[in-house]
Amino acid sequence: MSIELEKSGYSFFQERHRLETGLALENIARVVSDSREIYMIQSAAGNFRATLSGKLRHAAETRRDLPAVGDWVAFTRADAENAVIDAVFPRQTCLERSAVGKLDVQIIAANVDTVFVVIAADRDFRINRIDRYLALILNGGINPVVLINKCDLLEEEGWRDLEVQIFRRHPAVEVVATSLVSGLGLDHVRRMMIAGRTFCFAGSSGVGKSSLINWFAGENLFSTSEVSLATGRGCHTTSSRHLHLLPGGALLLDTPGMREVAMSDAGDGVGETFPAIEALAADCRFSDCSHTSEPGCAVLAALADQTIDAAALASYMKLRRESSRFEQKLHERHRADKNFGKMARQVLKIKKILKG
Repeated sequence: MSIELEKSGYSFFQERHRLETGLALENIARVVSDSREIYMIQSAAGNFRATLSGKLRHAAETRRDLPAVGDWVAFTRADAENAVIDAVFPRQTCLERSAVGKLDVQIIAANVDTVFVVIAADRDFRINRIDRYLALILNGGINPVVLINKCDLLEEEGWRDLEVQIFRRHPAVEVVATSLVSGLGLDHVRRMMIAGRTFCFAGSSGVGKSSLINWFAGENLFSTSEVSLATGRGCHTTSSRHLHLLPGGALLLDTPGMREVAMSDAGDGVGETFPAIEALAADCRFSDCSHTSEPGCAVLAALADQTIDAAALASYMKLRRESSRFEQKLHERHRADKNFGKMARQVLKIKKILKG
């Protein structure tokens, strides 16, 4: 494998695909930024400005089929500065959500090892919102870590209580309290950032993601805004995605603040977020149990004897419903598209017969 590619996060997962497809190392790159289907890609030979090949664009059925920041791609050089992306490698991991306002998925980050979910200790703390992030992250095969940021705005008792709340609902998830003012937790997070691994910060606007990234990078990679006097919160400053190499060799991907954390078809992630409830559901008398009133419901029995928390169950049920609805709508659309394509081919066949 190329040492330069390894510095960009290249691993045996990508190498296996390269060998299977017979690609040359000089034709492999990683997407480090995108802007309206204009991509910056990083290869062993340097960076190139890239666009999509007509074949790739035509074959793409959904946004999942197009490159995203963090993806590994096969490319062809056009000249010294420009290239064409011919194919997207299979993703080892993927963070995605339902696209806002349309029936499609939005790829947040590809081939990420750990996602730091950043929440603000003062006003942004909502345990159900953390549930959503965890479901999407775990569904993508990624390791989640929750950062309770801006802890200097609370007394220690206050942010310790937030740690306890998260631990009670998600005991397997690591939680780190951080503060750029006091330095709390920052060295611990930096030690997590291993060279050659890819990390991503996700969270609402104004929780301090860009400030944290600037601190870990040792420079101002992203602009930051002062705290709003009207809301007492930081302002949204990041509007695109970029992959950066940090001084210690780790790769860090920033994402825009997400006002909505809409569920995609992330049923597996919901189950991993609430493993105790998922295990109980498997013991219900009926395989399609709704956990509302059915006899022999193991989930309701556990709720009655307070083995599980009612608020956690409500969150689990809501995420399950949203994920199932999205999956069903996506399946219906694909079926409709397939039927339309079949009809269009039949019409063309009839026209051809009539002309002949």
